[in-house]
Amino acid sequence: MTTQPPITLNLYFNGLWSEEYFGRLPDFSGIYAIYEGRFINGRVQLSHVLYIGQSENIRSRIAFHEKLSEFRENLRPDWKLYLSAAKVYKERARLRMEAAMIYHFQPIFNVDGSDWFQYGRTHLDIHDTLGLLSGEVVVENDPNRSILDPETLMFEA
Repeated sequence: MTTQPPITLNLYFNGLWSEEYFGRLPDFSGIYAIYEGRFINGRVQLSHVLYIGQSENIRSRIAFHEKLSEFRENLRPDWKLYLSAAKVYKERARLRMEAAMIYHFQPIFNVDGSDWFQYGRTHLDIHDTLGLLSGEVVVENDPNRSILDPETLMFEA
């Protein structure tokens, strides 16, 4: 494994799209997070992060995502998919951010990368207009790490 220097990366999530608007997703490069959610009492209630990914074109990636039907099949009744996205143009930065977020947040449909972080110490400063993922995240590989229980990652928008 190549040793990489510590790095700080900023990530700005902006917007939330429900599944019926996935065709209107931005066509920029970036990181995306898919959630289980529902509209109740005039607001969106999100459960937990199902999946974190990265793409050169988010709209195209989601339109042809191989796990989309699996996400839908595992939704609770009356819940649907929601997505938030952040622009990240450089591929190397996207790959490192995606890996750090998967390792930290442990989305239930991200199997690869949930138990091993392949990069050096990484500091993410995450800004989210909805406050869902906002905060500072510092990630480095820990061979003694125990996998987080997804139930501990519940929040409301």
